[in-house]
Amino acid sequence: MRHNYHMTGRHVSLRPVDDGDADAIIALRSDPERTRYLPPISARREDQLAWLNSYYAREGDYYFAVVDSPGPGSKVYGFISVYNVDEKDGGAQWGRVILQPGSGAFPEATLLSYAFAFETLKVRYIYIKTIAENTAPLAFHDRCGLERFACHKNAFTINGRRFDAVEHRLDRNGWPAARIHLDRMAADRATTLMRRG
Repeated sequence: MRHNYHMTGRHVSLRPVDDGDADAIIALRSDPERTRYLPPISARREDQLAWLNSYYAREGDYYFAVVDSPGPGSKVYGFISVYNVDEKDGGAQWGRVILQPGSGAFPEATLLSYAFAFETLKVRYIYIKTIAENTAPLAFHDRCGLERFACHKNAFTINGRRFDAVEHRLDRNGWPAARIHLDRMAADRATTLMRRG
């Protein structure tokens, strides 16, 4: 949906996705290494703009660009979403994450998007469905203290192949501890990148 929420962190920020992001989305989603566990998309800009138009019309769907600074002309590191927000149930799904390799943005982008879900939208819990073979994000969610809530058989079909999914959950009571952990991870990652640079 069209929204005007911005989240500013120490090293990365989140801003609403707009039509100007179509080419960056296509570029990231066209990298086979980054999209092994994502459904394929069309490489045509017109198709991406059509998808964005359908997204703008969906209530309870917040799609963000992950950028290096909050102002105009910022560098786009990738994209992240809080979506399927259910006002009756109080839950929201987290995902659609794709980031440039080596950007170091993942911990802080996760922190900011969780903060948006819990502190701005006031959700009761977030849930994440990850393909069971995609071990790196599963380990990340485990380290952040999220509960392995369920396993869904044949939850995703990508290029004709079926995949099981692991569902993690984080509720409002677990958010403060997860926040501290994510903040530490984001600071450590930023320090590592500064040493490299």
